[in-house]
Amino acid sequence: MNRTFQHKISIQAIAAVALLAACALMLFLNRNGITPLLGLGLMLIGAAAVDRTVHTEYVMTPDNKLVISRGRIAKPLVLNIDDIVAVRPVRGLLFVASHIVIEYGAGHFTSVQPADSEGFVKELKRRLKQADLTTN
Repeated sequence: MNRTFQHKISIQAIAAVALLAACALMLFLNRNGITPLLGLGLMLIGAAAVDRTVHTEYVMTPDNKLVISRGRIAKPLVLNIDDIVAVRPVRGLLFVASHIVIEYGAGHFTSVQPADSEGFVKELKRRLKQADLTTN
């Protein structure tokens, strides 16, 4: 059975989208030269940021894969749970939201921000233990 975790919407993500929208509005209102095109570019970046914030999800499949889909635009990252080496939660600081760092393969890292971070880590460690038992 698939286990799905939704992305946690952080204050930093909301602030970034609001800042992009304010800068795009300022560039649209200041119609000198190339500024409307810059405003359009910032608006597109803001739309991509909203898509990534709202549509990100983490799915653990029955065949021991972790699928990280970061929005509808980006290509999903598919990890074998057997390849995961370490899972470390990281506390948030001033400009960095709290997240979970996953080390997999030969020195590859990715970070996730599930809404239920404790449940995500617990389920991932349970599946890692289950995968270790089946290989031994």
